[in-house]
Amino acid sequence: MKRAAWMMLSAALVVAAGCNNNTTSYALRMGKTLEAIRYQDRLNLFLGNPAEDKLKELGVFVRPPKPLELAKAFALTSNPEQFDAEASFAGAPAKDGSPQVRLHILARKKTAKKAPPKGQAAPAEVAKLPFRDLILGLLQNDLGGAEAIATAKLKGTNHRKNAYTQVVYTSAANGDQIRALLYNKDSYDIALLFDIPAAKLKTAGTGIDLCLEALAVGQRAVRAFDTGNVDDAPAKASGGGGVF
Repeated sequence: MKRAAWMMLSAALVVAAGCNNNTTSYALRMGKTLEAIRYQDRLNLFLGNPAEDKLKELGVFVRPPKPLELAKAFALTSNPEQFDAEASFAGAPAKDGSPQVRLHILARKKTAKKAPPKGQAAPAEVAKLPFRDLILGLLQNDLGGAEAIATAKLKGTNHRKNAYTQVVYTSAANGDQIRALLYNKDSYDIALLFDIPAAKLKTAGTGIDLCLEALAVGQRAVRAFDTGNVDDAPAKASGGGGVF
């Protein structure tokens, strides 16, 4: 009898442990799901819709901070022979006439060279210059960094799953803070150049940081365009206004 009782008790403990494990596993999954939903809500609150046009065609998913929207034309010196995509984002001037944050994106993707049809010569190609050198030159010529870039140091910085090389300086042209970030992954080179007026420095940080976190390229970008988020987590629409 005692042996039978012990066997029944042991079986009960095993069942209880199994239920406990299932409950714990379920709680962990629910916790991760809720965390993902809250993060997606935060992205929706501070970021606008993903940019399309050439960036989408290239396989780049980027959501600019609110209230920035894609401008009709690239606002810096264009160099389409060196970049596969160039885009500028800007918001309408504030009611008090103060300027808004601006964002300029340049991107290119390394692709394998295709052999020309038999009997035909390969078309002439423009030599691609080092991406970093091109961006630093653009900062010097267009964004008041002629003196700053000479002494500035590029430092690594991480934003969620994305790693960047960053340089920050004050523009000699207008006193704005220029925050330039270079991203290199999966054959992609991308530069995000934030032009931040001094009056916006205290309010622009969250939107910019989330924009950098939400960047995706390649297959991850394709999934993000399909699902609306970069982590393949359940997306949830949220309201929210501009942050600048």
